[in-house]
Amino acid sequence: MENQHIKSRSVNFINETLEFLVDTGSSVNIIRLSALTADTKLVPGEAISLRGISNMLETTIGIVEIPIEIGTEIFENIKFYIVKNDMPLIKAGILGRPFFQLQNTTINMPYGCSAHTLTLGNHIRIPPRVEYIMAVGVDTGTVKDNEVITIQKGELQEQVFIGNVINIVKDGHVLVNVINLSDEEKIIRPVRLSQLNYELYREQSIMYINTTESETLPNYSERVQQLKKE
Repeated sequence: MENQHIKSRSVNFINETLEFLVDTGSSVNIIRLSALTADTKLVPGEAISLRGISNMLETTIGIVEIPIEIGTEIFENIKFYIVKNDMPLIKAGILGRPFFQLQNTTINMPYGCSAHTLTLGNHIRIPPRVEYIMAVGVDTGTVKDNEVITIQKGELQEQVFIGNVINIVKDGHVLVNVINLSDEEKIIRPVRLSQLNYELYREQSIMYINTTESETLPNYSERVQQLKKE
């Protein structure tokens, strides 16, 4: 979902509404420290290093688990890694792969609202004019976890398209974007990677968010200490 943003609300946001970059290639959800209210409580946990946002290796400064509201849907206990305010983000943060995997969420493209698809046995029901984040199963022995693949765009059925994708295989699946461009609901079967036109992405300069081993949380500022207070 390149260059896609979504508006969200939360009692823990410093402003009533914040915009997040939707990035299904990100392995974590990210939020700027300045986007959170002073009474937002930090959850004890590890710091991680992020690569792909800038040319430098950036280290997170904490974790929060907060409710967020998108459209009419409320999502409880969404885990965000907190980053310093000088990290070069276009918006307040990033909604990454964990959010879409856990919530089975679709994005309404014209309005930026959230909606849930309905699964009927082995079929997926996609509302009209909706972009759906779908997990594509990877056949054993074809592509390994943590390998990067490219998938070429194509039409799955009339007016239902899969977009060009560069993404990482995780837990035997890769997330792709499926778009229903029609004005009516469409029902599709789950898709396997072997059904798509794909290849391994070999270029070493690809930028994506990568997590490293746990580190001790650094003490960056009084604002961080305020978050840590009970």
